[in-house]
Amino acid sequence: MFCPKRDQGFTLIEMLVAVAILAIIGTSFYAIFQGSLVSSNKGMNLALVSSNLRGAMDYIIKDLKNAVDPESTGRTNFFFVGGKNNQSYMMFVVPNEEGGYQVVLYTHSEDVSAPVYAGTSRQILFRATRKLEGIDVKSQLYGTTPVFPPFDATWVQGDDELAIHISGVELKFQGENDWDDTGLLPLYVNVKLTSTYGKGELGQQKEMVMEDTVYLRK
Repeated sequence: MFCPKRDQGFTLIEMLVAVAILAIIGTSFYAIFQGSLVSSNKGMNLALVSSNLRGAMDYIIKDLKNAVDPESTGRTNFFFVGGKNNQSYMMFVVPNEEGGYQVVLYTHSEDVSAPVYAGTSRQILFRATRKLEGIDVKSQLYGTTPVFPPFDATWVQGDDELAIHISGVELKFQGENDWDDTGLLPLYVNVKLTSTYGKGELGQQKEMVMEDTVYLRK
């Protein structure tokens, strides 16, 4: 009796084995791709955090190097205001582009009471500039209402934001104990900026710190 030859094909078992192999290969490729994507995102986040800190630090260093020494001018409306014990604010006079002078205030969002930032957890470094002529230095520095944190909307506004994700600002002036804070320039200012990044889950939150010292008097 003649039996025709059966057409060659895949059995059900062979198909299941092939599907299983393809699934394993696909899962492996996905894991590799996902790991590469996570590593790439971490690298981008680190680059953004570093660039953010560097940009803020460059602004501060530039302004400090241009700070006007009140002693060299003999003018009573030139001053340098800071504090002791790791303050997060400072205010001083620098030249402006018009050939005059302006007051620069650096402060952190924790020291700001402006309504737009009230009750928020945004971590912002502010750089506010005001015309020197519009500031009553004697009353604000030595009067009954001196300029100290928290700074309200007359000093800090939304367009004064310099850098975001700045979780900490520490300023030390001339060794803390040997600068009398009389409005004159300190010998130097040590600036320490901290940025916190990551989700904060399972110990993933990390900090990046940038620190520099600027000498104001020779």
